[in-house]
Amino acid sequence: MTTNYIEPVFISSPSIEGIEVYETISTFQSYSLKTENREYHEIKFDDIIAKQKTIILGEPGCGKSELINQIEQTSSKMGLVCKRFFLPDLIAQNAKSEQSGLLNQDYQNQIICFDALDEVDANLFFSAVDFLSSFSLKHSDTRIFISCRTYYIKNNLSLIHNYLYNFDYLLVGLFDEKRIDNFLSNSLKDSEIRKVLSQKLKTDQGIILKSIFKIPRYLTIICAVINENQLDAGTIIEWKRSDFFEKAIYHNLSLEIKEKKRNIIPNEVELSKKNIRKDCVSNGDKSDKQNHY
Repeated sequence: MTTNYIEPVFISSPSIEGIEVYETISTFQSYSLKTENREYHEIKFDDIIAKQKTIILGEPGCGKSELINQIEQTSSKMGLVCKRFFLPDLIAQNAKSEQSGLLNQDYQNQIICFDALDEVDANLFFSAVDFLSSFSLKHSDTRIFISCRTYYIKNNLSLIHNYLYNFDYLLVGLFDEKRIDNFLSNSLKDSEIRKVLSQKLKTDQGIILKSIFKIPRYLTIICAVINENQLDAGTIIEWKRSDFFEKAIYHNLSLEIKEKKRNIIPNEVELSKKNIRKDCVSNGDKSDKQNHY
């Protein structure tokens, strides 16, 4: 594991129901009471890499793919072979031969990671789950990790239970205040900027800022924009809530769309921005009511 990796809360459960119990209890109880339930338990990164069959769950941007990055890097340092596959490409109609090849290869004592089950074409979702089931049964001694957004699993419970019944579940939690502070300390070069952001999180607008900062992907974007543009504390202190959207998240979103050269309608970027704003505001209100973050 890289030294600058901020380890989020990892919740392990043998069933999706256990993850749901955790999510329900965490809504009403303090963190110190969360791990007392037998349906789930908190684990550390070092325990994750030793797991056998695991579905990695989490909200968009929580760090599912980053966790796989860490598994890859740590596996290499441990002398283990780790291979990673992007499921949307692997399950595409023209990838049948590659799927067949994977099923017939020997992966004993290796780690295989399948990323982004939720990004597979909806018409091919069953094919993806069927392939993963076949791969798991064929390679019973291979450690397998599958990443997927939580609600995709919940919306396809019957399919998942029937085909991936031998998998445990691992929830990647969002950052709390302590982890946000650690991330800012590790990522921002200017100590004055870190102090300004810390102060902003304690103001009235702190609730909505936390709804952004607790998502590792967005926090990474904000820090990158600040560092790459060599912004100073005087600039950041003037930023309002909208500036964190416009100057950081929206800016990065636009770059990603250009880089991927997508064929999009003219208003897609604006629609995406509105959806991000809606999600963040909703999360902020929810966090305030739950007093969780």
